[in-house]
Amino acid sequence: RGPGSFYSTADTRTEKTLEALNLLLDQIQKFRSLEIPADELQNAKSFLVGSFPLSIEVPNDLATRLTTVFLYELGDDYLKTYRDRLATVSAADVLRVAKEKISSDNVVIVLVGKADEFTKQLEGLGRIGVIPLSKLNLDSPNLQ
Repeated sequence: RGPGSFYSTADTRTEKTLEALNLLLDQIQKFRSLEIPADELQNAKSFLVGSFPLSIEVPNDLATRLTTVFLYELGDDYLKTYRDRLATVSAADVLRVAKEKISSDNVVIVLVGKADEFTKQLEGLGRIGVIPLSKLNLDSPNLQ
């Protein structure tokens, strides 16, 4: 199996972009270093287990799930056993997998908004590329 994706999203005012990004990165580090509280884990599992049937109800959504199963070679019974497997996940499991799979070594951060108003805030974080909406090409690997 190849690597998958991990992503987080947030909405914020333009002037708070750096602050929001730092909070998000801090949360990811906590996710990799501390066990998730039992009540948060249970709430997340309950939501995912309960909403799963709705997530495959529409043909397009089912096709997306099946594509993921195929691309990542998750096995023929992946969707059938999803809820049962999810119910057995422990806080220790989450921490172990987060440590194994989530790394800050090879990160791509995508920010959408008024780039001319927030790029100066981001100086020092690494290479910054701006793709104007008029040049955005979703069919290209580099989006241009």
